[in-house]
Amino acid sequence: MCGILFTLRHKRRPLAHDRAASRLEVAKRGPDALQSICVDLAIPGSGLELELEFTSSVLALRGDSIVSQPLRGNGQIFCWNGQVFRGLEVAKHENDTSKIWEQVCGGQAITDVLGRVEGPFAFLHYREDTRTITFGRDRLGRRSLLINTEADTGMLTITSVSSKVENEATANGAYQEIDCSGFWQMEVDKVGLNESGGLEYAKALRLLERPSTSAFGAIPRMSRAFSETDIPDGPDPCPPAGVLHQFVAGLRESVRLRVENIPPAATSSSSRLAILFSGGLDCTFLSHLASLELPPDEPIDLLNVAFENPRSIAAAEDLLQRQSARRSKSTTEVVPKDALAEITGDIYDVPDRLTGKQSVDVLRKLHPDRDWRFIEINVDYQESQAHRERILELMHPSDTVRKQSLAMPLYFAARRQGHWQGHGPYSSEAKVLLSGLGADELLGGYARHRRDFNLKGWMAAIDEMQMDIDRIPTRNLGRDDRIISSHGVETRFPYLDMAFMQWVAELPIWMKCDLRAPEGKGDKSLLRCAARQAGMGAVSEFKKRAMQFGTRAARMHPEEKGTKQRGLGAKKVER
Repeated sequence: MCGILFTLRHKRRPLAHDRAASRLEVAKRGPDALQSICVDLAIPGSGLELELEFTSSVLALRGDSIVSQPLRGNGQIFCWNGQVFRGLEVAKHENDTSKIWEQVCGGQAITDVLGRVEGPFAFLHYREDTRTITFGRDRLGRRSLLINTEADTGMLTITSVSSKVENEATANGAYQEIDCSGFWQMEVDKVGLNESGGLEYAKALRLLERPSTSAFGAIPRMSRAFSETDIPDGPDPCPPAGVLHQFVAGLRESVRLRVENIPPAATSSSSRLAILFSGGLDCTFLSHLASLELPPDEPIDLLNVAFENPRSIAAAEDLLQRQSARRSKSTTEVVPKDALAEITGDIYDVPDRLTGKQSVDVLRKLHPDRDWRFIEINVDYQESQAHRERILELMHPSDTVRKQSLAMPLYFAARRQGHWQGHGPYSSEAKVLLSGLGADELLGGYARHRRDFNLKGWMAAIDEMQMDIDRIPTRNLGRDDRIISSHGVETRFPYLDMAFMQWVAELPIWMKCDLRAPEGKGDKSLLRCAARQAGMGAVSEFKKRAMQFGTRAARMHPEEKGTKQRGLGAKKVER
C-alpha cells in the first residue's frame, strides 16, 4: 500500500500554498519509503513552461525488499498503490510493483497490463516520448485517488488524500473522487492557458474505455434467469450441496490470496493480520476462513470498536425512569437488552461488543489452537470529539453527516489501540486488515432487498441488488481507504474479489438469498448455510446491523436528531 501525489503547475505562477502538508499526508500512508521526481517541460509553440512533480510513499507488504517509488526508467515514471491478486503471477518473494514495471518496460501499455489484473489499486504513469500521463483506479474503486484543479492558477493535483491546507486553499470542495469506469489520460502538450493566465485542461484530458483485454473491467451482472418452480420449499433455505461447496471454496481462495503474502511480524508473539470485527456473520466467517489459511501458532487480532454515546445513554436512562414510573400502574415496558447494559453495566457494552464477545467464543471453539486476541477499542466521548476534525479532513470530499458516523469506527479500528481481553492495554502491529464489506450487496443482506421482494417480487429484488453492486465504486471505498490508510495499514476485502463476485452474481437469486424466509434466515442465506455447516450455531442467524449503530458512533449529542429527513444525511458536516 502506498500514497500518490502528483502536481502539474505553471512554473511562472507562484504556488498558492506550500505542498509540505500534502507530502506529509501521503507519507503517513507509506512509512517505509518516500521520494519525489521533478520534470520540467516546455510546451512547443506556446512558450508555456510546466513543472511535473511525482511523489510516492510505500508501505512494504510484498516481496523480500522495499521497492521505493516513483520508479523511473525506459523513458517512463510509475507510481503504484495496490495489490495484485489475480491476472499476473506474483510469487510470495516477489513484489507486484516490480512485476508490473517489468511488463511496462517490456513494451506493454500500462492500460493493458492493469486491465487484466484483479486487486485494489490506484496508479499514475508518465511516458516521456509521448508526454502523456495515464492514471486511474481499479473498477471497484478500492483505493482512493482524488483530482483537483485550483481555480486561480490551474495547478492540477492528483493524490491519494488531500490535506487541510489544500482544502482551504482551493475553495474547500474542489477535490473529486476519480471516476473508475475507465482509465484517464492527459496529453501534456495540449495543456493550455485560460483568460486569467491559469492552466486549463479541457483539450488535454480524456476518459479511456477499459481495454478489450480487460479481464476484470466490468461490474458483475446479476443473473435474471430462474424459474419459481425450481425454488425448493423449507424452513431453512439452503442451496444445493455443490453450490454451497463452491461458494465456501471460492471465498476461502479469496481469503488465501489476501493473507498468504503478508510479511512476517516483528516478533513471534505479534500478529500479522487483524480483522475489522463487529462479531457479525460476515466478519466472523472471514475470521474462520483466515484461520484455516494461517499457521495455527499465529495470533489473529479482532478489532472491536465501541463508543461512549451520551445520547443513547440518556435515552436509555429516560426509558428506565418511565418504566419505573409505570410499574405502579401495572404497565410493563421492556427495556432493550443493549440499552439496559449501557445504564446498568459497562457503557461500552454496545451491540457490536456483545455480539463480538459471543462470536469470538465460537471461533475459539472452532479453532482452539489459535490465539484469538479480542481487542476492545473503547472510545470515550471526549476522545471521539478530539479526533473529529482529523477524521473530517481524511474523509474529504465525502465529509457528509451520514458518512461521518461510518468513518469514525474505521478510524479508531485502524489505529489498533485498545485493551486485549483479559490482558490489558494492547497495540496491534498488524499492517493488513480484513473487512467483510460486500457480503450484503452480493447476497441480499439489506432490508430494502426484502422490501422490494415483498412489494414486487423476485425481479424487483434482483434490480435492487444490481443497483447496490453497481454503486460500490461510488460509495464508500475511497473514503474508507483514506481513513484507514492514514494509520499506515491496508484493508483487504475478500467478498469484493472480482472473480468471486462474478461467480456469485451468476447464481440464481434464490441460491444466495431466499427472501421468503424471515430476517436472520433468508437474507444472505447462502452465507448463513455455510456458517451453520461450519458449526457457528447462533452466529449463522445474527441479523444485519449497521456499523454506526452497532458501535454507537451515530448521533452522539443528546440534542442531535436523526437523519431520516430526505437529504439531511447527505449534507456536509458543519465545523
